[in-house]
Amino acid sequence: MDENDSFIVVCELDIDKNNHPVERTDFYGFKLVQEMRMKGLKNRVLFVSFLPERYFRKKVLNATIMTFYGHGFLQLPFTLNECKKVIEKINIPDNLSLYDVQRHACGLKEIIEEKLHILRPTLKDKLTLTELEKKACKSLIIEVYNSLSKEYNKAIGELNTVNDGNAAYDTVRSILYRVLPVDSDDKNNPDKKIADWKYWKVLWLDDKESDESPLKKELEHRGIKVVMASSYDKAMKIWEDDRIVNQEFCLILSDYRLKNEDNSREKQGYHFIKFIAEENIGIGLMAYSGLTRRFLMESFKHYGIQLDINSKIDFPQINVTQLNYLADQIIYSGDEHWMLRNNQPQSEEWELLRPNYFKYKNSPEYYTHQLEISRIVMEQVKIFIEFFESDYNGQEQIWNFLFK
Repeated sequence: MDENDSFIVVCELDIDKNNHPVERTDFYGFKLVQEMRMKGLKNRVLFVSFLPERYFRKKVLNATIMTFYGHGFLQLPFTLNECKKVIEKINIPDNLSLYDVQRHACGLKEIIEEKLHILRPTLKDKLTLTELEKKACKSLIIEVYNSLSKEYNKAIGELNTVNDGNAAYDTVRSILYRVLPVDSDDKNNPDKKIADWKYWKVLWLDDKESDESPLKKELEHRGIKVVMASSYDKAMKIWEDDRIVNQEFCLILSDYRLKNEDNSREKQGYHFIKFIAEENIGIGLMAYSGLTRRFLMESFKHYGIQLDINSKIDFPQINVTQLNYLADQIIYSGDEHWMLRNNQPQSEEWELLRPNYFKYKNSPEYYTHQLEISRIVMEQVKIFIEFFESDYNGQEQIWNFLFK
């Protein structure tokens, strides 16, 4: 499979050998497409199933990948003309949409975060846990650990001393995050600064939101400082004042259009995001607008800006689950960019390289290049092991050959 294949059809199998419906969350079609996207492949994808699309949206955790740019869905049975009409609406992903699906729908960390944000509303602020809630926590740990062939009994035992919902959520989150790969730089550098929410804040551009907005309240409940701006000019003043004093903003959250003084609406949020991206600084960028995701993607991709795109249609603040997920994404991005800015070299040579580095870091190509390098390295490691296993029996002898 490669990018020369102009179109790929992924068919989900919904019945077993006895013709019974399959109740599961490990649909192989989704896993295949996740691997494709993580490898940087931009082929168009049509998901096909006898089950309706709403089934997957409701019951399958990683089914959100169906909603991203470059993907479509069609329920069986269908005619050839129906298939052609759906195919014509599916566009080939560009760099921005590839980055978007890689960041939000692929990889172990993203899947774990999605599972956690679904669990959070069940546990939030509960003074005591019911047996059903305890079972949900244990089931999630077992599911993730089983998928990685890891022993889970000891991890589950940590829940025995937990009584309230918030503590249970924190414990489950900690247990699941242990299965993620650890950055060697983090282990070997005890002086490396770790992101702390009290060190950074969010600048939110939106003329329809206020201090009473559920998202602002949720972020502040978690300890995140959020500063509101209703126009480009107000946001620019807040931004410039912060640059002079503290430089605390690590994430820009912005609507697409904001009102002018004459009540006309212009692309003020769009232009502010573009301005920040062009400054070549390590700031997280996130569009959050009432416009459709597809429109926002088309609008931003022309400038090659690396940003997270969320539509209020997909993530309404009245939906607790979606609200928590959006807050998780904001915190993750803010932490990431705070660490990026505070763990860079400080030498004179670095100051000369810094602008170009951040310009590259803020581009969609940066993420794609990282994945391509990882893929090439893994291929070479496999070739190396296969070559030496013919003469050296097992990984221990290979290790001894290399390092003794």
